[in-house]
Amino acid sequence: MHFWSLCVEEQFYLFYPIIGLLLGFRSNKLLGFLLLLIYTADSQNLFNVFGHPQYNYPGLLTNMSPLGLGCLGAILAYRKAIPQWVLSRKTEWLMFALLLLSFFFFKKEVKAFIWGFINLYLVLKAALSRFELKFFDKLLSNKKIIYIGQISYGLYVYHFPIGFYLDRTFRPFLWKYIPFSHLGILSKIQYNAWVITLPIYTLLSLIVAHLSYTYFEKPLLRLKDRFFQGSAHPVQTAIPPVPPIINLD
Repeated sequence: MHFWSLCVEEQFYLFYPIIGLLLGFRSNKLLGFLLLLIYTADSQNLFNVFGHPQYNYPGLLTNMSPLGLGCLGAILAYRKAIPQWVLSRKTEWLMFALLLLSFFFFKKEVKAFIWGFINLYLVLKAALSRFELKFFDKLLSNKKIIYIGQISYGLYVYHFPIGFYLDRTFRPFLWKYIPFSHLGILSKIQYNAWVITLPIYTLLSLIVAHLSYTYFEKPLLRLKDRFFQGSAHPVQTAIPPVPPIINLD
């Protein structure tokens, strides 16, 4: 099941706040700790310095690299310490080019290393600036896309059990009544089930995630805001329209 990834995140969230309290969330010591954490995790991912490479994909140590990068980016953004060139047009095009090249020329360990930094860049760019690629900027500002971001946790949680269950019940039942032998070139769908199941499962996942967000997650968020006022703000996983580039040098 896909819940292993949530378990890894929760393990990280158990010890990171304690370390942050001990070192100080605004201190350079915490930045140094995060850099060491990222370096150690990527060393294992790329070079297996501690052995046991079979645990690299699901393990806590190796997955601390992207989690640590997120924490590092949040601290630097809070300090307004992101250099202006990071948010520039040239860097944006460089990152998109690097993302495209990584699909074809890098092995999976190197891809994971590169994508961690690209993901951090995309989050910082979306939160602190705007994209020069207008279609991408408009996409992130679209209300429907923003809402999908808000229910994205539910989408992640529910999509796998929905697909797992329907693949064993709905699809065999449906396949019995589709006359594939009479469909000509479309008969190939019989061996490419995703053409039919992907849109159906996606729609069902969106519906279930919407219901979960409306009747389960939002009430819990209201409780959090009621009993822990000022401790956090509602999280938006997609970025609304943003102001012009700000000077962070």
